[in-house]
Amino acid sequence: MEFSRSADHEACLQRVRVFARERVALRAAEIDRTGVFPRDLVREAAALGLTGMALPAAVGGAGHSYFTYAAALEIVSS
Repeated sequence: MEFSRSADHEACLQRVRVFARERVALRAAEIDRTGVFPRDLVREAAALGLTGMALPAAVGGAGHSYFTYAAALEIVSS
């Protein structure tokens, strides 16, 4: 199985890092405290192509590997 990091993989993860740092991190404590689902953040993530990451482009996804998807989940959750 290939786990190399392509330029596309790195560019995607950089977008995820910025989103996590500039949008999610600022509200994470509030979300944890209140338990309110952050619909606005999910809409922003979708606009950035972060939802449906591992789905094929033919069906509206971003066509990234599950490796990239797992790395993105790790970034947002940390």
